[in-house]
Amino acid sequence: MPTPLSRTRWLSLYYALAGFDLLMVGGSLHLNHRIMDLYASSGAENVAWATRLDGYAELGQWAAAANAPGNDVFDSRDVAGERKRLEAARRRFEDRLVAARAELEREGDLVAARALAAELARAGDAMNAMADEAARIFAYFESGQPERAGERMATMDRRYAELTQTLADLNGLVRGIQHARFEAQLGRADALRHLEWSVSALVLAMIAGALFFGRRIRAQMEATEREREAHQAGIERAKAAAEAANEAKSRFLATMSHEIRTPLNGVLGMTELLLGTELQEEQRDFAATIQQSGIHLHEVINDILDFSKIEADRIELESAPLDLVELIEDVAVACAERAHRKGLELVHEVDDQLPTRVLGDRVRIRQVLLNLVSNAIKFTERGEVAIRATPVASTEFDGRARLRIAVSDTGIGIREEDRARIFSPFTQADESTTRRFGGTGLGLAISKRLVECMGGTLELESIVEVGSRFAFDLCLPVASTEAGRSRAPAAPQLSGVRVLVVDDNETNRRILLRQIASFGARGVACASGAEALVVLARAGLQERSDPFELGIFDLAMPDMDGIDLADAIAADAAISDFPIVLLTSMDVSAERMAGRRSRIVRQLCKPVRKAQLQHVLAQAIGRTSTMPGSQPAAKPPDRPALELEVLLVEDNPVNQKVCLALLERLRCGSQVASTGNEAMTLARATHHDLILMDCELPDVDGLEVTRRIRAAEARDRGPRVPILALTAHATETQRQACLAAGMDGFVTKPVSVDALVGAIRDLGLAPKRGDQSDPA
Repeated sequence: MPTPLSRTRWLSLYYALAGFDLLMVGGSLHLNHRIMDLYASSGAENVAWATRLDGYAELGQWAAAANAPGNDVFDSRDVAGERKRLEAARRRFEDRLVAARAELEREGDLVAARALAAELARAGDAMNAMADEAARIFAYFESGQPERAGERMATMDRRYAELTQTLADLNGLVRGIQHARFEAQLGRADALRHLEWSVSALVLAMIAGALFFGRRIRAQMEATEREREAHQAGIERAKAAAEAANEAKSRFLATMSHEIRTPLNGVLGMTELLLGTELQEEQRDFAATIQQSGIHLHEVINDILDFSKIEADRIELESAPLDLVELIEDVAVACAERAHRKGLELVHEVDDQLPTRVLGDRVRIRQVLLNLVSNAIKFTERGEVAIRATPVASTEFDGRARLRIAVSDTGIGIREEDRARIFSPFTQADESTTRRFGGTGLGLAISKRLVECMGGTLELESIVEVGSRFAFDLCLPVASTEAGRSRAPAAPQLSGVRVLVVDDNETNRRILLRQIASFGARGVACASGAEALVVLARAGLQERSDPFELGIFDLAMPDMDGIDLADAIAADAAISDFPIVLLTSMDVSAERMAGRRSRIVRQLCKPVRKAQLQHVLAQAIGRTSTMPGSQPAAKPPDRPALELEVLLVEDNPVNQKVCLALLERLRCGSQVASTGNEAMTLARATHHDLILMDCELPDVDGLEVTRRIRAAEARDRGPRVPILALTAHATETQRQACLAAGMDGFVTKPVSVDALVGAIRDLGLAPKRGDQSDPA
């Protein structure tokens, strides 16, 4: 048991220890407070230096702003405006410089203040040097010496580089001073921590733990910051790479567009001129088909240029009246030659329950349909490709047509696991098909996006080695001129006429029977020549009161083709003879048709347009001649006689030939310049009512030629000659560039008579449609 004395001693020691503990805790709190004050002052100082860095960064911004006018003046040519921009940026730079020097006067560290003042002085000198170079550039522009101004650009760029390097050195100096002070503050903090460790092991442990965790947290923050900076750098690199790729793609597309449009201008131009001459009906049909195919190629080129809009979901859809039957027939005719070359049947069918005319984007629907039909032909080796448009079941008519357009084939089919990815860009179901069939794998991806933009979905059904069926649904408003269902009325000549259809293809027979029925005629179908002879023999014995009056025979049938069948009918006196229309995939040679006794009155190339079939069958009733000879020539369309003096500026010989022929058709006198310098010479020497200016010329481009012509007109106070741009770059950017250069209109290649006359009419140089004369 402790004695009172020992108790007193322990209490004294306890109180001493307690006092020591209190003193230790108080000292620890004081030291901790000092450390916190140190960190707070360090933070405040770092904020102050960061603010100073922001001010110096502002110097860089105004330096860039002062550098810009010296570059921009080459594009804007606005010397006064660019000089104002330069002076404004220079004043803001100097104001910021003055503010930075004023801040240095409050700086306690004289060594740092002097070093910073020296760098600020260098920056001011560099700015003055760059501004002087800009002033020289402006002076050269004012004196009409842009070439000399261009030569000074390299010097100005060096001055700007010196200025930016000076500002970079200034920022580096600030960061160095900031880092040195931060290190000094860390040293004082370490000293305080050592003092605190000597006061109390407990506080030392606490501080050590706090420092340990603080260092860990700081390391983690630094590591996180490094990762963020590396990630940001990666993003910037990826962004730069993507922008470079997009720019390269845009340049490639623009170049390819120009290279394709140049020969296409010759094809379409000469075809239009050909259609303006007197042609046989068959010749006109061939030329019109060439023209339609060329126009479609032109549309495809425009679609390729729009691909970036598809990727950015910026597709703009038109809503204009279109004829579904005509659209589908046009696609079938455009693809017929490829199908026939492979020995395929290409059939098309539009349900009679659908309205004839609806409102929609004809170009986009046609593009989708052409992609699907072309793919079907490409991947089908035998059999048929069918295009069908049908109404969607269980829909009420509410002023909108709900329809499904399907393209089916008997081709190789698509495996289930490949069906999803074939709609990805540059992908095909089997990569080996790229080598076997060719193609980029882009058509289905574009088609899917276009259908979705039109509010529909593109669906696929397929069985390997059996065939595929692509279908998309659309809901389109019915055109205001369409009253529910508006089909061509039955021809009176065909009403009740009994027609024998002979075709080995079941789909063709079914479609022909439906079309014949819509004409008011009655059809009987046979799958072969032998079956047809049996039907005719039976009709001769049992149905003499109701004979066949007309025949539609397919040429390409096994065992007995259409011509052989027609000859067999003509040779059998017991069988009724009647006019025959021959459906062919190619022209029949004259040698084979010579001396035929059969009454083949007309050949029709498949696929046959419905209106054309109706017209030919109506003509065939009562005709007894064999193959039709020459048809009466069709009269070329009337064109307005413009009688203008035109200067054609074009370097391509084919385009020159096309444009000169178009101008001659419009009764215009013309001169040709093949270079920009030649164009400027002729424009000064001879009066012209109009200049047609190609934008890409071998020496001086059309934009610069136009600017020089406009400058000469202003200088000489001469009359302003209208200038129309002829360009293969059909973009809004190019149109704006042409107008900005001083042109008055914009005509894209391929150039057509109607487009050219329309552009000239917009300038007030052509008579209106109701006041035009016939140049023929």
